Amino acid sequence: MVMPWTSLRRTSCTSGEPGELRSTGLIELSASSDVALLLSLIDKTPEFEATTGAQLTERLAQDDSLALIASEDGCPMAYKIGYRRWSDGSWYSWLGAVLPSHRGQGVAQQLLEEQERWVSSRGYSCIRVKTRNRFVGMRILLARNGYELVELRREGFARPDYRLLLEKSLERAPAAKD
Repeated sequence: MVMPWTSLRRTSCTSGEPGELRSTGLIELSASSDVALLLSLIDKTPEFEATTGAQLTERLAQDDSLALIASEDGCPMAYKIGYRRWSDGSWYSWLGAVLPSHRGQGVAQQLLEEQERWVSSRGYSCIRVKTRNRFVGMRILLARNGYELVELRREGFARPDYRLLLEKSLERAPAAKD
């Protein structure tokens, strides 16, 4: 069974090119294997609350959804998922992480760059991402890449948790020539 979204883009490391991600192209999704793979990666991310298959499927069913998965020697180690959430020309980078054992190797940077290229090529004017103040590594990555804080919201009273909305304006990629 093919799911309603069109494709899953896998980005992986190859043995001969340490630290370099190469795109292996677009593949058809299957409900059981690809959603299960993404869910298993999300479950291995200690910072995140549980995400259900229904939540993931709902997000990926949105127009212009993209799921990037980075692997090393065939073992998935990171992911980045987003979709068109609003109708104002922006694109939402919903969820992404690098598994703890693979952090500090530049994988998140490479996934972010690949996502930005893809989103720009689709004609979006900006990318929005939500994060939390306690995710310092993510805040640094986003700031280093030109994302600006556009909203700050406090949640909780006993242990406040600040939610941040950041945004980056994109230069639109030139249209492909026939």
